[in-house]
Amino acid sequence: MTDLMRALYNFTEEQNLEKYFLGKEYNNYQWAIKQKMEEIRTEYPQVRKKLNDLLSELNASYSCEYEAAFQVGFLLRGELTRLQRSYEGLFE
Repeated sequence: MTDLMRALYNFTEEQNLEKYFLGKEYNNYQWAIKQKMEEIRTEYPQVRKKLNDLLSELNASYSCEYEAAFQVGFLLRGELTRLQRSYEGLFE
């Protein structure tokens, strides 16, 4: 990731911009996940540490996916801009 891309990615994370694009479905999933995690932690306290470790690894993996998706979006935007500019010259 270039410095510019990293700065933009960090800005979107810090400002929580994804909340504007996530709908009720996402909130429903988050609520269900929290409920199920609490049930597992309560019912099986002996697996708490392993469960927390697993969640940390999953979160790190998802973070990598989000970064990759951001990079793809950033690069696609550049390609679309280049295409748009090349077609504008055809119609002038």
